[in-house]
Amino acid sequence: MASILKVNTIQDATNSNTAMTIDSSGNTTMNGTLKSNGGYELIASKISTANNGLAGGSVIEFRNVFSSAYIQYKIIVGWYCHAGDSGENVELRFMTGTNTQVTDAHYRYHLDRGDTSSGQSSYNSNSGTKAIVFRSVSGGTNEQNVGCHGELTIFNVGDTTLGGTSTARVYGSGGGADVYTPMLYGTMCGFSIQSSNYERQDVFCRLNTSAVNPYHYTGFCFLTPASGEAKGTHIAVYGLRSA
Repeated sequence: MASILKVNTIQDATNSNTAMTIDSSGNTTMNGTLKSNGGYELIASKISTANNGLAGGSVIEFRNVFSSAYIQYKIIVGWYCHAGDSGENVELRFMTGTNTQVTDAHYRYHLDRGDTSSGQSSYNSNSGTKAIVFRSVSGGTNEQNVGCHGELTIFNVGDTTLGGTSTARVYGSGGGADVYTPMLYGTMCGFSIQSSNYERQDVFCRLNTSAVNPYHYTGFCFLTPASGEAKGTHIAVYGLRSA
């Protein structure tokens, strides 16, 4: 026999923590983490509703997104564009603590570029103060043709548990766990001012600082020029759950 359950709030039985609320239109809000048992979960998302609305002329931050619940992280760049149009790079830094950028000149990365007319080129650094994930992106107000899109993957910010077994590595000095340094790779596609062409840019990066304990690195940020990001920029971070 079919039945209907009418509630506004769902809580856990032990501590009365609210897991879900339902408004008068039937829209649901999940207040906790929806565990997907081995799948990707949305951790955080940013959507710009006005030029420079997220960055404030500085950075778009994803704070405290790394945890032992996930084995890797996907940054899905639905659309990223600068409000200005002077061909700035799309740049990323890792963060520690609540919101401290890692600015040491230890970002080692290589960027391969391929466009629709002039072929391939590359760009690299062994001592960058940030990682470049798209070079010379076109910005401004022509939203049909500018900006970039893509996907970046991050590994090795900490350990986790897989199938009940810890993956912790304890090869550090004195038997510690200082073996973790972030690794990133991915692909971005968009329009580059430098080549005046649509490009696919493939990048990998290692933050080649001294290894540290798990989750010393807590998140990351995108750097922006003074004009900030363009209205409509949207970025989401997903974690692949392992525990």
